[in-house]
Amino acid sequence: SAGFNFQDSDRLTNDAPFVTLGLGKFISPNWSLDGELNYQNPNFDSNQDLNWSQYGVSLDLRRHFIKEGRGWNPYIVGGLGYQKSEEEYAAIDNNGPRQ
Repeated sequence: SAGFNFQDSDRLTNDAPFVTLGLGKFISPNWSLDGELNYQNPNFDSNQDLNWSQYGVSLDLRRHFIKEGRGWNPYIVGGLGYQKSEEEYAAIDNNGPRQ
């Protein structure tokens, strides 16, 4: 999926699009397992040449409450995830962006 992330003003980055890639599979009639990768790369407000990148991975387990003949099926979900960020900053010696 894809979307748009509205950054909070304390981060000093521009709002940015994001992308995710997820796959899921039922492992039994009432349980499913989903995995997802995500990525976004907003620029800094003060210097558009510098980026603050964020990416991550998550794994979710869902318990589905499926009932025959019902048009909707609720579920509960629990999961674990990991997010990492990388920030570019201006080099003091002005040789270009550094990480």
